[in-house]
Amino acid sequence: ALDRLAILSQADGTINYSGKETNRWVISFRKDRKVQRFLQIIKETESEGVNVNWVEIPYDRKGYKRYAYSTPKSVTKDLRTHFDLDVSCEYAQQFIEELINWDGYRYPNGKYLYYSSVVKENVDFCSAMAFLAGYRSNICVETDNRNQTFSDVYRLTLCKKSLHVTVLANKTLHTEE
Repeated sequence: ALDRLAILSQADGTINYSGKETNRWVISFRKDRKVQRFLQIIKETESEGVNVNWVEIPYDRKGYKRYAYSTPKSVTKDLRTHFDLDVSCEYAQQFIEELINWDGYRYPNGKYLYYSSVVKENVDFCSAMAFLAGYRSNICVETDNRNQTFSDVYRLTLCKKSLHVTVLANKTLHTEE
């Protein structure tokens, strides 16, 4: 559950305070599905023995809910500080699914997924994780020249690979169709 909390934190959270062993985050949501998912992940993380010390914060923006919570120092806006690529295909698939829940989009045709971030390293990392999960990926950048305060957006489009398996001499080869 801490891994899921790390994914949602990089997507929608802001580090409010960085302590010696923990980061204190602030996060706000308008969509009820995100509020419910956040609270579920918080509960699961606590049930695994991680003290997230969460609280709902009064917020004057109409329709929004705001929360503060703590994570271990390894959870930052850079996914590489908490995750590595030494994972199973199943884990990589779960990672991609959670990622899309927070900073992504599922195309109506069901064939494509989309993730975007202003942190290029996160998009590169997620592209590698997507490969491990069985996706083809394409990265493009949307340059934002409006103002120096605006950041370029890196977009990752994913498409599930169609694979067929060939067995030769007790070895399995996966080949893309």
